[in-house]
Amino acid sequence: MVGRYPALSHAFLLREVAELRRLGLELETISIRPAREGELRTAADREARRTTFYVLPAGPLKLAGAHLAALGRSPSRYLATLAHALRLGPRGPRGWLWQLFYFAESMLVWRRCRELRISHLHSHFADTGTDSAMLAAHFERPHAAGAEGWSWSFSLHGPTEFAESARNRLAAKLRSARFVVCISEFARRGAEAELERSGGEAELHVIPLGIDVARFSPAPEARAAAGVPAVLCLGRLVPQKGQADLLAALSRLRGEGVEVTARLAGDGPERASLERTVARLGLGEEAEFLGGVSQDDVVALYREATIFCLPSLDEGLPVVLLEAMACETPVVTTRVAAIPELVSDGANGLLVEPGDSEALATALGSLLSDAALRDRLGAAGRRTVSEGRRLDRQAAQLAELFRTRLA
Repeated sequence: MVGRYPALSHAFLLREVAELRRLGLELETISIRPAREGELRTAADREARRTTFYVLPAGPLKLAGAHLAALGRSPSRYLATLAHALRLGPRGPRGWLWQLFYFAESMLVWRRCRELRISHLHSHFADTGTDSAMLAAHFERPHAAGAEGWSWSFSLHGPTEFAESARNRLAAKLRSARFVVCISEFARRGAEAELERSGGEAELHVIPLGIDVARFSPAPEARAAAGVPAVLCLGRLVPQKGQADLLAALSRLRGEGVEVTARLAGDGPERASLERTVARLGLGEEAEFLGGVSQDDVVALYREATIFCLPSLDEGLPVVLLEAMACETPVVTTRVAAIPELVSDGANGLLVEPGDSEALATALGSLLSDAALRDRLGAAGRRTVSEGRRLDRQAAQLAELFRTRLA
């Protein structure tokens, strides 16, 4: 269960669900909001939309039917869950109104799960999309020792969840969940710090994200035929991704006479601002905006790129780094959050401080001028992902966790 599914920026969820199903788990997908039409780029995206239950938009008959069914099942538990929802939110009319929205959605989730005989929900991210899962499970929680009931769990990414922990009610979710899957040690440490501040306990498991290393594989001939060296940056065009620093670094390199272009794949609210930056720096056609790209096209972009750069200012553990490294594309990225758990400076990539465009230019320049270094870091990156970040192993760990904890 997620806030929006499928989505271009969360393609890893699509692959995780498919791999868990391949391992024999029976999964249903629930999304609070519908998939955006422009993001349905592949057959897998369209199939995911067809088979996913969308909570919103919810017509009055659908909404009333779910709430009447819940009220008829247990008026006391219905009112207790409503009271619980209101207690979780900030005081005041605005906070209570939002909690009423989450409660309204949760009964739609509850009714769908009851129809499908589902008694455990797993959600990704501790944002507001998980509130409905938590409240639906609360409605059907065990009410006596030894009694059966519903449970829920979620995957914790960070660091946004920690920065917005109060708004997202992170502490309450950690205490309420049957268990929590942390995608990195950084996420685990953040969860422990939140519990220490707020009190309570949670069952935390670290299961790093993985990718399909057979699909994301190198093709040296594609890179050799690409022509002018190109730096690829793939991510939403938002301030925290740091694309402005990449453009500043590109301008510095061009000023030093280095022949290089940048390809920015992805879309978002910062596109117009970044395009103005390109014009101001006089980069012209040396910076290309590709817009949103599908998973069917992204492998070719990695394979053609000379370097992959992700100059993030605020990041958890971006899957695009795993994908680029698996394709033997040398990576330059920043020392933020969980990235240093994956990229070791000088061993399988290069790390710079976030927001330092001069250091970023130096790192990019060192790779552009040294083909042997690119080859060494690219090969080491592929080994890192192949040995410790495989999707089949991640899914097997998740499947085992679900089977043992929910048996």
